[in-house]
Amino acid sequence: MNKVELTKEQELAIAEFIFALSTDTLIISEVTKCLDVLRKTNLMSAEQYMKECQKIDMNVVVLMQDILDEKILVEQGKELMAKYTSGKL
Repeated sequence: MNKVELTKEQELAIAEFIFALSTDTLIISEVTKCLDVLRKTNLMSAEQYMKECQKIDMNVVVLMQDILDEKILVEQGKELMAKYTSGKL
């Protein structure tokens, strides 16, 4: 898996998701923003995007953890969180 090129806005959406997940404050808008990033960067097909959007009400946390684990490197997630917690995003 390669590091994904993301805009600052996309990095912020993913970092907010990771932060909310780690602090147990996750809300649906953070999940949908993260899905939008994956779709807009072609890491997710339109068909998969629609299926995942339909699953949101079922089990948001497990769904996004699985998707991010497949699409974003753990190291990149740590880099995003370092930027996020230092106020650089």
